[in-house]
Amino acid sequence: GTRTIYIDRVPVAGTDTIMLTDQKSLAHVPMLLHPAAKRVLTVGFGSGGASWSFTRHRTLERVDAVEIDPTVFHAAPYLEDSNHAVWRDPRFHMVLEDARNYLASTDVRYDIISTDCTDLRYKTNANLYTTDYFTLVRNRLNPGGIVTVWMPLGGLGGDTFRMALRTFRDVFPHTTVWYMTNQPTHYLLLVGSDQPVRPDVSVVAARMADAAVKADLAEIRLDEPLKLASSLLLDEAEVARFVATSGDDAAPLNSDRHPLLEFQAPRLAYRDALATNLRATADARDRSAGLRRWQGPAERLTALAPYVASTPALVEGHARYQLGTFDYSGSLRLYRAAAAINPSDRSIPLLMIDVERTRQVWLDEFASRTTAGSRDVRDWLSYATLLRQAGRVSDAVQAARHATEMAPGAIEGWVRL
Repeated sequence: GTRTIYIDRVPVAGTDTIMLTDQKSLAHVPMLLHPAAKRVLTVGFGSGGASWSFTRHRTLERVDAVEIDPTVFHAAPYLEDSNHAVWRDPRFHMVLEDARNYLASTDVRYDIISTDCTDLRYKTNANLYTTDYFTLVRNRLNPGGIVTVWMPLGGLGGDTFRMALRTFRDVFPHTTVWYMTNQPTHYLLLVGSDQPVRPDVSVVAARMADAAVKADLAEIRLDEPLKLASSLLLDEAEVARFVATSGDDAAPLNSDRHPLLEFQAPRLAYRDALATNLRATADARDRSAGLRRWQGPAERLTALAPYVASTPALVEGHARYQLGTFDYSGSLRLYRAAAAINPSDRSIPLLMIDVERTRQVWLDEFASRTTAGSRDVRDWLSYATLLRQAGRVSDAVQAARHATEMAPGAIEGWVRL
């Protein structure tokens, strides 16, 4: 029931909830943080969701979308569940151009620039993550402007991942890291500025009270201001500690002259790195920080506390979901723990329904494959795992036994059995 746009056979945007979260957060997070953004730029049109979400803010006067591939715009009418025909809004303007060339040649300045790229495993995407590119972005921002960058968690070794964050912070010293916990998302948002970024919970709530903004965020279950505010994972001090290395002045950065990400990113298993990097980022949180990351009246911060307290369980639940090992039971246990900590979070019960549905989809898929006589031992092992989670233990034993008969030397089959 959803649609996805592929570029060079890579899924880059679409209408499922995780991709909608990507698009909407790239627009709403900086708009809710900036005091009065009038003109914004999105780098990469994708399905048009970010452009649409920017237009939900009444104060906005113009949104430019720079896109290198004109066929992306041709596909837009098929993705109206995401973009809502944003091209009909007179504030929207298309720019058919390479993003770096555009930023290097235009005299226009923006209050917000959002960069939405695909994974760094794919050729040349990493040139939108160099000090040179971030400098181009900084030079096109108005004073107090905000840049938001989509940062993949997968496909990057730990040192390479921290180098990517360090490269961004080298150009934008006032950097915070955001992670949306409404869905098992596979990315972070890097938010940078020439001024400190410390959200005021009351200001965020007031701006989210606008009916158009609230309705757009409701599509991804982020219409509760406290839920969105709790997506701030690392503040400036925590980011600085996380990316620091011994001899920090000599630590490598990704640049046009030394394009380290271009060659290091494609070398690792995507999902293993995703979970590892997500956990490492969450572990960088200062446990003694309390509610220091936010501003606002005492009663607002008190109400925010359970959302913050439930974040570690949600993050670990998402990490297990994304590992690709079908540990849906582990994810559900952690989501239940998060719900017990914060019963006010209305998104968690719906998240659990999503995970149960996903588990059933995969159970049906592997049942189909094995019934058809699959000779791939991985199909049988995955089927055994899902059967066990579903409480069908005897069927799980039978599937695992079949896997050991197919591949007696494969230790994983015996472990499952």
